[in-house]
Amino acid sequence: MAVNAGPSGGTPAGRLAGRWVPWLVIGLWLVLAAFAVPLSGKLSSVTTDSAADTLPAGAESTKVAVLEDSLPDGDDNTFVFVYHRAGGMTDADRATVERHYDTLAERYPPKTAAPADDEGAPTSPSTDGKAMMFTLDVSTTYGAPEDIVGPLRDAAKDRPSGLELDVTGPGAIDGDMDAVFDGIDTQVLLTTIVVVTLLLILTYRSPVLWIIPLVAVGAAALTSMGTV
Repeated sequence: MAVNAGPSGGTPAGRLAGRWVPWLVIGLWLVLAAFAVPLSGKLSSVTTDSAADTLPAGAESTKVAVLEDSLPDGDDNTFVFVYHRAGGMTDADRATVERHYDTLAERYPPKTAAPADDEGAPTSPSTDGKAMMFTLDVSTTYGAPEDIVGPLRDAAKDRPSGLELDVTGPGAIDGDMDAVFDGIDTQVLLTTIVVVTLLLILTYRSPVLWIIPLVAVGAAALTSMGTV
């Protein structure tokens, strides 16, 4: 039986071409990855996660969210400073609260005047005399809530012993939530890679074979993100 050989009588042409096919496929994926990796990091710039994006277009909640974003001063973050002393606020405590408000209001000038109590002061004491509070509207031009809440708390650290302070309100809650979930995607991704790697090693029982499916999945993910 005759055997089809190459021009030099060596390896058949079909077999020789077959050897190059896997390398061509690998090269193609490397080229795609080279273009996809820089683009995949920009995915967040073309996506939004506002409340209106996750609600039905005709729902009243969606209309409220859209209207809220269009209202004047709707781009402010509201922080609430609550001071408390179990034995009752002292004169030094009240002076500290006033000083903190003046300092922060000067550092982050509000677009509108802060709501005042019956005596016209921006700080409000409780009826039992054990607490005081004030609100501070900080424009988003100063940064995201997670970037502001820390400096605000640091600026109010200088206070008499025993005077407790909690910085809360929508801005502080958003900032704390963002801080909790900051970097969680990376942690989840790394944990997933470690777990999948261990499972692949146990499945294939090879110190190198597990790399192939893991790299294939990573390349596919980066390519899809870059394409979007």
